[in-house]
Amino acid sequence: MKFSVGFLDWLFGEKVKIQLEDGRFRTVTKRWIKKMEEEGLMRKIDGEVIRVNILDPFADVQSLITPGVEKQGHYRQELWTISEDISEETVHEFKDPITDDLYVLMTEREGYSKPQPYIMKRDLWDKAKRQMDAIEGNPTDETSAFLRNMFGRNEKDKKAFVEVLVANSQSIAMTMLEDRSIDNKKYLEVFMEHLYLFLHIADRMAYSMMTEKSRGETMPKVVDLSIRVAIEATCGHWSDEQKAKIYDECMDNFCSTSEEFGQYERVFGDSETGDKDTLLWEFCKNIAKICGCESNLGAIVGHGWVISVALKNIDIESHLKKLK
Repeated sequence: MKFSVGFLDWLFGEKVKIQLEDGRFRTVTKRWIKKMEEEGLMRKIDGEVIRVNILDPFADVQSLITPGVEKQGHYRQELWTISEDISEETVHEFKDPITDDLYVLMTEREGYSKPQPYIMKRDLWDKAKRQMDAIEGNPTDETSAFLRNMFGRNEKDKKAFVEVLVANSQSIAMTMLEDRSIDNKKYLEVFMEHLYLFLHIADRMAYSMMTEKSRGETMPKVVDLSIRVAIEATCGHWSDEQKAKIYDECMDNFCSTSEEFGQYERVFGDSETGDKDTLLWEFCKNIAKICGCESNLGAIVGHGWVISVALKNIDIESHLKKLK
């Protein structure tokens, strides 16, 4: 990015040092500042500011629905003016003692048309960021090899869908294991709970996107293969008898979980009603319970946006269109 309005301005123009919203300092010319202000691309901040680290799953929504819009990513930094953008009391309560920064998660809230900032303690924010960063949808080498042997050459679309469902579920569980939100004993349970959720949402969407015959032919196969691949990715070294037993248990759990999920009319909340009494909210409460922090509102909200990022990464709708 150029910080002058021309070569001569850079050589001979009067220069000043400014601090950008991401906290970095840049040397620019005064003519460049005037030009940016006239174009509405820059504003001078008066008063004391604080750097704010923001996780915003909504930032990529426009890139998903509008061709040509560049993906922004779910993390950014901003400078907020104390007493104008945020109160001194809030800064005093939530400012991290090590970085002197604030940590924010953007969420939908009842009564607001746009996402609102939810200020968090740094440790919870860090967990949410690690989980969002980890969701790449890339299967392990072992999973990829297993998938190659399970699908025919004409089933590449089904293979791709199963692959991304399992990979995102595994990624979330692995990140939670690494940051010690769960231990090894709870790893498989958390892995499968997320897979059940993604499969259930996929089936809901298939109900509205596919004919009854197409859905009946497609979704049972996707469920069966997803669970088999997940077991292979986790318990591949076990005997066939042990894996068969785990498979039967997982299929039973999926059926009972889907019945429970079906009680919720809405998967997500909206700006008017909020997230309470939705499938996503109740699911995240259950995950928080598994982690032993069911009373921690920040953990529930944070995990909700981990799920949102994963669903955007999976892009169920695109896969179902190819399987119709």
